[in-house]
Amino acid sequence: MKLSLYQPLVMGFAAVMSVCLATHLWRAGSWNWNYFGTLLFLCINIFVCYLEALLLIRGKQIQDDYRLLSDSKGHELGCIGTQFVKEISFGEFFLPQNWTRLWAAYSTIDGSYIEPTSFGYWADSGNGLSTIVPSVLLLINVTFPPFLSARLMGVIALASSWQMLYGCIIYLLAYFVRRRYTGPSHAVHSFVVTLNGIWIVFPAWIIRCCWMMIQSNSYGVFM
Repeated sequence: MKLSLYQPLVMGFAAVMSVCLATHLWRAGSWNWNYFGTLLFLCINIFVCYLEALLLIRGKQIQDDYRLLSDSKGHELGCIGTQFVKEISFGEFFLPQNWTRLWAAYSTIDGSYIEPTSFGYWADSGNGLSTIVPSVLLLINVTFPPFLSARLMGVIALASSWQMLYGCIIYLLAYFVRRRYTGPSHAVHSFVVTLNGIWIVFPAWIIRCCWMMIQSNSYGVFM
């Protein structure tokens, strides 16, 4: 059976979110917006860590894929959307080549992702390797009975969140100040700011929660 690339992603995302929310509600007995926002971001970030690791591991393939998209100037957002609706079998979902094409499509907006010497390339590939473990640890400890003290978990997650927030702010500054973009439309710029804004707003939120965890040595902020 053939599916669009985005369909298994949405189904997997919904399944993980549902299991985690049900477990948390069973443990806490009530809805908690701090938990929901943190869960939403961590699910996104953990998957993006996989994509960012591919940026480092499959950099040559991304450059080759980008050359095939060199005629997409002026249609950058459509180029990205096309990758998400490409038909695949369910078993092909995690094949690296499906996701390297997505990086190639994003590179039509920002060419730094096909340049191994650029800040954007190393900031994202570095985040993919360094933030996945703290993200998984925080997800487990706020959803299930924790195995790390709240204070220790708070310190780890605060440091990781600050890294993501700071790196994203610097990336956006470099994108605009150094005119890294190749697409001139306001829609493209709005897309870049909105997409990257996720890694500013949510890490800032999590930093606040982590500070409360450190002060109280308790996971109460998520319960």
